[in-house]
Amino acid sequence: MLVVIVVSAGCGGSPSLSAGSTSTSTSRAQTTVPVTGATGAGQVTTTLDRIAFFNPRQGYGLFDKRPSNSSSCQSFIAKTTDGGAHFTHLGTVDTWPCASSRSATSLAFDNHGDGFVYGPKLFVTHNGGVTWHPDAQPGTVTAVAAIGYSVWMVEGVCPSGVSSPATTCPLQLLESSNGGRTWAPSPSQPSGANASAGALTLEPALGQSWLVRASSSAAYLLSNPTRTQNGSASSAPLWYTSNGGSSWTTEELPCGQGALSVALSLAPDGSLTAVCASEPSAGAQPKSTSVSRDGGRTWAIHTPCFGSVPTQCTNSSPLNFGYLGSIDSVSAGTTFLVGGRSELLVTRDGGKQWQPIEPLIGGTGSGTKQVIFFNGYDGVVLGVHSSTEEPAIWSTTDIGFHWSKVVPSVN
Repeated sequence: MLVVIVVSAGCGGSPSLSAGSTSTSTSRAQTTVPVTGATGAGQVTTTLDRIAFFNPRQGYGLFDKRPSNSSSCQSFIAKTTDGGAHFTHLGTVDTWPCASSRSATSLAFDNHGDGFVYGPKLFVTHNGGVTWHPDAQPGTVTAVAAIGYSVWMVEGVCPSGVSSPATTCPLQLLESSNGGRTWAPSPSQPSGANASAGALTLEPALGQSWLVRASSSAAYLLSNPTRTQNGSASSAPLWYTSNGGSSWTTEELPCGQGALSVALSLAPDGSLTAVCASEPSAGAQPKSTSVSRDGGRTWAIHTPCFGSVPTQCTNSSPLNFGYLGSIDSVSAGTTFLVGGRSELLVTRDGGKQWQPIEPLIGGTGSGTKQVIFFNGYDGVVLGVHSSTEEPAIWSTTDIGFHWSKVVPSVN
């Protein structure tokens, strides 16, 4: 049986999959990007969709397995101890008809063996990924974040039978103190925390952040941006708790343009960086950057030029090309961005300028999937090499100035 390992990304970082292959391998899983077309008998395409790493070497991967001669697809979890060069298959998460959408596409783990595959449904393990079970929830699970045994979850609960994407759906924060074995509503819910049904339906394709935890008791919760009355700009509601959800403060995250989604990251220095994104089209998506150094009370906004360049602009920004997936900020000045049809981008001046990383990681084809920094220096990226389209996990130890890569295999 031939196994093809693929790392791919669709619009805004949502998973996509191509079938077929251009070469074979006998010593390890094949790592060339497949070409579109029919697959051979017995061929299996396995996609590394998500990673949840505790440090640069140890973590888990969420894989999508699609046999060419079967109507049944499968997702499974595998573990790595060498930075993703080798993964060991642990357990199956879910099985579904290949013609249907997956029940869950995102991944989170704590360091006690509790794992979560979510969005829109929820699957849970408590033995390090060996066995999984569905955890029925009343709404769309948009975020799960674990710090030790403390796990917080956000879900949007839309009215029964809702059909309009503009319908307002309440957001609910649930907390667990035992690794997700039991859940309880937060002591209080953020006042007016809602999301549009359209944003919940499209998640995670929009590149929307919902929950950013600062500690076991402190976190930011946010919703999708809403436009001003004239439609020229938008802002996202932002709530903050420092006492485990007993009380909340409310701020506004301004986008400086009309936006559909916003990705938010909290740096180790306490600064917040956000990238807002508007309507995607033909491989491009206008985006802006907002940075706050005071917990979201005030923001510096940078909106690069796009399309027909205004007279005060000289060049379109690389930030606008490709789709928004997610960001990770290591300081108020330095933030990394990944997304569908996007190279790995970095800003080192607080969002005024964005540039592709060298050597290029990702690109207009497969894009980039995830970026995770563990501290101010060490980080990993799930993506491909832009020239060879070779799937890889890239790592850096110097804030992204130099990168090395491993080609993942699974057994």
